[in-house]
Amino acid sequence: MVQGDLHGESIIRTALPVAVKVTAALNFYATGTFQAPTANITGISQFAVYRSIKEVTDALVRHAPTYLSFRSDEEQQRQQYFFAIAGFPKVQGIIDCMQVAICAPNNNPMAYLNANGYYSLNVQITCDHHQKITNVNA
Repeated sequence: MVQGDLHGESIIRTALPVAVKVTAALNFYATGTFQAPTANITGISQFAVYRSIKEVTDALVRHAPTYLSFRSDEEQQRQQYFFAIAGFPKVQGIIDCMQVAICAPNNNPMAYLNANGYYSLNVQITCDHHQKITNVNA
């Protein structure tokens, strides 16, 4: 979907392949951490991670209208509700995340060890203006 957007006109021999750019951006999105750890994992510089995140994000935003849409009457209703209670324009929903403590799993426990030194799952929940849960990512 975004390959054409990420294949720049660069004549530099060391230009990053599209797969590396997307991998770096997805790792950054998934971990929600700083760019340096993503650079360490992908083996590219922090600046290259920054550029990759920017290019991939810009490409996704360009394609978003093709894949994401809300019914306009629902969209308007959500926006009006959130603006009335908080004064924020164009809000479509609310998101919250939290770390839920778990026992150390037998399979790959280090993947669940958080920065505070305990095992957890990062849980994300979104809801609409009626406080109806619209998505859970755990």
